[in-house]
Amino acid sequence: MGFLIFLGALAIAVLGLGLWGTNFACRRHSEPNWADPEEMKKTGREQFIPDIHAAIAWLERNRKEDWYRVSKDGLKLHAHWCPVEGAKGTLILFHGYRSSYYLDFSKILHQYHRMGYHLLVVDQRSHGLSEGKYITFGVRESEDAILWIHAVNSRCGEDHPVFLDGLSMGSTTVLMALGRGVTPNVRGCIADCGFTSPWDEIGHCIRRWYHVPPTPVLWIMYPFFKLIAGFGLKEYSTVEALKNNRVPLLMLHGLGDNFVPSWMSQRAFDANPGEKNLILVEGADHGLSYVTDEARCQSALEEFLNQYNSVSVKEAEQ
Repeated sequence: MGFLIFLGALAIAVLGLGLWGTNFACRRHSEPNWADPEEMKKTGREQFIPDIHAAIAWLERNRKEDWYRVSKDGLKLHAHWCPVEGAKGTLILFHGYRSSYYLDFSKILHQYHRMGYHLLVVDQRSHGLSEGKYITFGVRESEDAILWIHAVNSRCGEDHPVFLDGLSMGSTTVLMALGRGVTPNVRGCIADCGFTSPWDEIGHCIRRWYHVPPTPVLWIMYPFFKLIAGFGLKEYSTVEALKNNRVPLLMLHGLGDNFVPSWMSQRAFDANPGEKNLILVEGADHGLSYVTDEARCQSALEEFLNQYNSVSVKEAEQ
């Protein structure tokens, strides 16, 4: 009898952990009002309030259309289209986990536009105006990224230069997308502080926040993520995605990043056989490489875009 009680209690504990972990990590949360300084102070990001307000004002002036696409699993996805006269190409921007382009790209939106690029500013699934109940840590988001590439090609043509750009989970999204068959006019990919896989990132957070071995916890949560959120913790990784990649990469990561450690970018970088550059910024916290060393990062971005924008579609296919 005591053994049956023990088994019952264990089953309840496993069920509780699985449900809690899935909802805590993946379920869509209410988002802060990015325009409200008082609400932003609660997020610990008050130092970025002026930049966020500038980004909101810039986007209001420069966005011309709302674009919508339907994902493979039936979600209505949203992005802002910000065209520029005489564009050199298009940058498709993917923000991070439970974040927004208002925050993640607040320092660079106007710079990219000034450099002569259309911007397609994406609300990742389960964020902003895009539908979705669960975040999938880049796995399904990378499939969505392919839809946005085709959307740009439908508007601008299949020889129009396209660059992917992501920060944090957005970085994982774009790196995983490279393994899903991007079109030849994708000239390059910019990836800032992305994690290698859901398994690695959630495991890192379990170890850091709760000081317990992550592997048993991850295996307990594994079937719940699959059944409830619709993806596997080990289903895909940037390392796997990049093994045969030929799209040029510019990767950035702060060496002071405790949320997504820099070894994750290093591992993805090492797996990639094509042209690549990795910039490691001393002392930069998560997502703050550009803020910490703006001159170096801006120079690298401009050099990367200028170098690979000149590559023809035919050369990119080789």
